[in-house]
Order: sequence, then C-alpha cells, then structure tokens
Amino acid sequence: MKDFYPALASVAILLSSSYATAQNQPLTTLPEGGTTTMYHRSGGAYYAILGNKYATIEYNYLPSEIVEYDNGDVYIKDFFSQYDYTYYGEHPYIKGHRDGQNITFEFPQLMAVRNYGKDTSYFYVSMVEYSSSAKTFIPVSADKNRYTISINDDGTITADIQENGMIFPGKIDHDNEWVYEGEVFSTWTPMTHTIADIPQDMDITRMSMLDPYGMGRFIEMGADHDNIYLRGIFDMAPEAWIKGKRDGKHVTFDSGQYLGFSPSGTFFAFFTAAQYETVYDDEEKEDVRILKFKDSITFDYDESTQKLTAPEGWLLVYNKNPDHINYMEYVESPVIEATPDNISKTPTAPWDLGHHTPSGPDDLEYIYFCISALNHDGQLLDADNLYYRVFINGNPYTFTPGAYTYPGIERPTEFIPFNFDNGGSFTSYDALRIIYMYDTDIETMGIQLYYIEGEPSESNIIASSSLATYPASARNVTPMNPWNISHYVPSKPWDPSESVSFNLSASNTDGENIDPTKLYYRIFFDGEPYTFAAQPGINPEMSFVPVDYSDQYGIAFIVDGTKRTANIYADGMTSSTTGVQLYYIEGDPTEGNILAQSDIITDATSSSEMITLLKNIANTIYHNLSGYRIDNPQSGIFIKTVIYTDGSTETTKVRK
Repeated sequence: MKDFYPALASVAILLSSSYATAQNQPLTTLPEGGTTTMYHRSGGAYYAILGNKYATIEYNYLPSEIVEYDNGDVYIKDFFSQYDYTYYGEHPYIKGHRDGQNITFEFPQLMAVRNYGKDTSYFYVSMVEYSSSAKTFIPVSADKNRYTISINDDGTITADIQENGMIFPGKIDHDNEWVYEGEVFSTWTPMTHTIADIPQDMDITRMSMLDPYGMGRFIEMGADHDNIYLRGIFDMAPEAWIKGKRDGKHVTFDSGQYLGFSPSGTFFAFFTAAQYETVYDDEEKEDVRILKFKDSITFDYDESTQKLTAPEGWLLVYNKNPDHINYMEYVESPVIEATPDNISKTPTAPWDLGHHTPSGPDDLEYIYFCISALNHDGQLLDADNLYYRVFINGNPYTFTPGAYTYPGIERPTEFIPFNFDNGGSFTSYDALRIIYMYDTDIETMGIQLYYIEGEPSESNIIASSSLATYPASARNVTPMNPWNISHYVPSKPWDPSESVSFNLSASNTDGENIDPTKLYYRIFFDGEPYTFAAQPGINPEMSFVPVDYSDQYGIAFIVDGTKRTANIYADGMTSSTTGVQLYYIEGDPTEGNILAQSDIITDATSSSEMITLLKNIANTIYHNLSGYRIDNPQSGIFIKTVIYTDGSTETTKVRK
C-alpha cells in the first residue's frame, strides 16, 4: 500500500462560526436537465482522528457520478471515497462551477447532519492544512477554501496532490476539527465497460453449479453458436451474465467482464478468474493459500450434456477490479451441469455436529453443524425450500424473536431457513452453521433437514433427512436383528449358484427409524465373514453390503421389500451354518467405523427346504434376466419368486 508523507506547511486560520450556518441541509436532490456521466475513480485518501492522520488508503475503480449543467454548474456525488454512505443512508452532492477545463468548488459545504438524542452534529467538506503550531490538521482560512480539479483532453479528470499532501479536502465537524475522511488526490476516468450483450432468441437452460464441498446454486446457461453464457453464478449478482468462447471441448471465460453495480451501489463489479497459489508466510511461519489474478479460466466442456468442469484450484471471482484481485465473493472449481427432472427431495443428512460449553462468564454457549443443499443422490435441491430443525435433549427447540437473542426471527418457530444468517446468533458460512444458544441445558443435540413446500410446518414436509445427533452415542443406533435366514444349496449340478436370503429392518432395537445409508450387512459361513469377489455390478470386492444395495443386473443382489437375497458364485462351497449381522457404520464400511451392530443370527440347516415345507404357496412368478416377467417359462435361466400365504417371499435362480 502506498503511503503519502506530507511536509510541514504554514499555520492555518481557524474557521469562523459563520461556517456552521452556510447550509442547514445536505444537497441530495438536483435540478432537472443535467447530464450525468459515470466515472471510475482512483486516488489516495487519509483517515484522521481529531485532526491527526492515522492511516492512508490507496483505492481504485470506485464508482463516481458527476452531473453537469449548461450554465456551468457541476455536482459530484458521494465525494469522500472512504465514507460509508450506504450505512448512513444519504448520498449528498457537492457543488462546483466549470470555467473552461477547470471545475472549482467553494467550501465549506454541508455533507451530513447527525442527531444524537438532543444533540445535533454537522459535518462539512472543507480544505484542511497542517498547522505546525497546533501540531495537527485544521481548516484553512476562508479566502483559501476552494478546491479545483482539471478536465484533461482524454476525458479524465484529475486533482493533483497539493503541497505534498499537506492541503486537501477533509470532513470537518462543527467544532472545526478534521474527523475521519480526507482526499489527497483523485483521478476520474470515464466508465466505458459494458455488460455482456445477450442474444434475444437464445435458448436458456437451468443448470446446477456445485463446488468441491457439496455447496451449490441453480444458475442459467445459454448457447449461441460458439458463445456460451452463464447467469447467476454469484449471490451478489443474480441477474448478471458472463460470456465464454467455446473451442472444441473447452470453454474460456475472460477476466474483466463487467457485472454492473454492487447491491450497495458502492463499487463496480467485475468477473475475474483466479487460482490458488501457495506462498510461505514469514509471520505465521507456514504455507498459506492466496488468490492470484488470471486473464481467463478454461472449463472442460461436454457438448452432449452441456456439462462444464472447472480445473481444480481455480475460481470464479466477484471482484471490485477488472485487472487484479479485490474479491467480495468467489466460487471454487465448480461443476456446472443440468439437473434431471423429478429428482429425490430427500436431503443429505447433516454432519460434523458439535457443542461448545462455556468456560467462563464472558463465554457463550453455541452449537455447530454442517448441512448441504444436496439430496442423498448428490443432486442439487432448491435451498429456498430447505429448512432445518434443532433438537435439544430429544425435543424440537423453538426459537423466539428477540433483539438480543434471535433478531430476524419474526415469530416463534422450530423451522429455520437453510441460509438464514442474522449476523449474530445465527452464522452461515458455506456448509457450516453456528447458533448461539440461550437458557438451555444441553446434554444431547440433533439436527434434521427438511424439504418443505409452502409455510414451514409438519404438514408441508415433502421429505426429510435422517436425524443427526451429538454425541453419536446419545441415539440408539443398534439395528434390529435380521430374521428368516435361509441358505439355499443347489440340488442340481447345472444350477450355477447357491443363495442366502433373510429379512431386515432399517430400525433400531426401539423400533425407531435409523439412517439406512449407514446400515450394512455381512454374511458369515461357519462363523467367518464372506467377501464377495469383484464381478459385474460388484466392483471392488466387498464384505460389508449396503442394506439397499442391488447390483446393476438385479441378479447377484436382490432387494424385495424387507427381504434380501445374495447369490453366492463359488464352486464347491460347503458350510454347516450361515449367519447374518447388521451394522451401523459411520464413514467407510470397516471394522473400525462400526458404531453399533445387531446379533449374528444363524441358520443351522443350510437349506431352504424346511422353511418351504412349513408354508403354503400363494403364487409363483418368473422373470427373465432382463427383468421382464415371463408367465410360461420354457427353456433358459430365470429368476423364480415364490409368494407364500403369510406374505413372505423367496427368490432363487432356476434353469428350465
């Protein structure tokens, strides 16, 4: 950052009391008939506390509006570059007059009025200079209180540093003290960037954009010959388009594309590409990642599906500048693809739950967890329809409105919108959610995610994730024992396989539903777990089988309601006992990740004949290997399903 070191100047004369009565209201409305030109402004600024400079700022690409009239009057809106006009809700003008190529502003001019209870403060734009006797910056004498800027032949407007930065426009209060803002020099350059021109008849497709962390948003994509257009990639610019150029299997988007004003209107926004680079931080004594500006970003492009895949470590950046990084928002390594119709509305279960217990009187209690807008198949859901509910000690927690506790909540509710963030008690950052809790005695907590259409209520729930709990052991996740274990042994030499059948439930031993995506079963022969070898639909080999797993042909593993059938392709296999055990596993299915398990239920007969003899057959159905039902099977291999009068079924493979 560049610093400006002023040299000492002459003593200034304090403002007279008449300065405070020059205006009584800031100028916020202009007469009609003026010509407005937008500029991007760059320059150097000071910050002050009670007349003492304590910081210098260098800035660029700041929006600036200048309005000119035929009589020579000229107005500049929001003159001070570092003043937070959005926060104060006012956008005042200062007035000058053009004479040839110069524009001169006579000061002081009122820029703000602040009411603090019964007290009113007035703030002005005035030239200030350094006083060697006062050892501070003070307003200049009335005869010197003017500011001149020059219009150059190329259309730029400049205000040079005066007296090596010792005289400049500053914001003063009614006590004639320089406070906070000051402009050392400025350059106004006409704004020539334009928003991408979009073909009127272009077909537009709704796409999902996902980052590597499972976060995403819906965007729009259009194509016109070799031009590819994307709209809505940034939260801060939902209507802005960027334009890319297709070259075979690649699409390139150039940096510097103009996205319009920021939502606050305080800066011009640009699309830029960036890449993470690792540098060594001498102060932190470690490698850190920083963003580096890139001229463009190139996606891999699949024309058949219109899928765009960004390279790893590259980013799309919502930026304050067209040619270097000054970001406000970014998307990392996104994959952009069409979302199929009629996808499952069941959200992915929350994860990484935790609870912070206060360690002192100034420490606050909070809970934290991660949620995603993806369904359990990894497809993007509409976040506007997603809500979560917090369970404390097994009961839904009701959040109530409160200026200190939960601002932004309008009425008592259990359902919190997916992206709700009130900047205090609720914090939303990518997948992470942090909630500060008040008046609670937390022993256990749970989080459940819901897809809701309409007002958030129990009756409007379309689908819900499984309930995630903390600590994990607080919830009973011990699966119910499997039942009806049977082991079919081929009775004819041409029968290609033996099979194991059994029934199971995705419930715990209390009869409550548990997450089926974390349930697995394992088959034991003579007490030893069996590993299924890699084969079509089974790749790689596995011994832990997901409870709802069916191979790609529906032959090796068959799912039929609560019944599971696994065909064993192993010549000469013999065993005296067959067992099945269910597991609740967190993470990859391994012994070390088992949180709970059922008993091993065994069948000592190693035959299905006993079960068959004890039941009456209600119907027998045959399917061919392609899954089509065959009423009168002749020759070939078929899947035979026997339906018994008690409602149970048995499925085997037969040859006729």
